[in-house]
Amino acid sequence: MAEVYEETGYKVSISDLVKITKVVNGVGTSGAFQHMYYTEVVDSQRVSEGGGLAEEGEVVEVVEVPRDGIESFCYDESKPKPPGCMMACLWWLNNHSHLNK
Repeated sequence: MAEVYEETGYKVSISDLVKITKVVNGVGTSGAFQHMYYTEVVDSQRVSEGGGLAEEGEVVEVVEVPRDGIESFCYDESKPKPPGCMMACLWWLNNHSHLNK
């Protein structure tokens, strides 16, 4: 998955992705769709720093949040994050225990 690699620096297989949902991003302006997926990674899958493609104007910051800090991260207004990030974190809190059964 080139997009995952470019933005996060992790090499993952498309078969490892679990679709969360599709949401409308930029309601009232662009109305673009954002497709959200989940996968788990390990350190050995990290092959670059990620961060997006500079030539496309992408600036992506990979943020690692401890499991027990996910909910507080979502609601911490001092840490800017797009709504899709909050949606993904809250989805994880509600679904993670069901994924590994």
